[in-house]
Amino acid sequence: MTGRSKSPYLLLTPAMVTTVATLAVCMVVLMVLAVARQTYLDIDLTFTLHNANLALTSPLILKLLVKSALISFGVTLLSLVLA
Repeated sequence: MTGRSKSPYLLLTPAMVTTVATLAVCMVVLMVLAVARQTYLDIDLTFTLHNANLALTSPLILKLLVKSALISFGVTLLSLVLA
């Protein structure tokens, strides 16, 4: 590659690094909070599977999870058909 053809990639690098770093931080926070307990406004960061147990045993949460998955499947299918 010549110096001129590298410039678009060099201009794109800061945006890509910022985007990947932001997504990585969000994913780490999500994973930490998934195994932590929350009591009103206090978050206890000790490892527990209470949230997973609650999500798999609560009928309301399971119903919302299924409804959310069906909506996302429908939107994806609609996007593929219209594209």
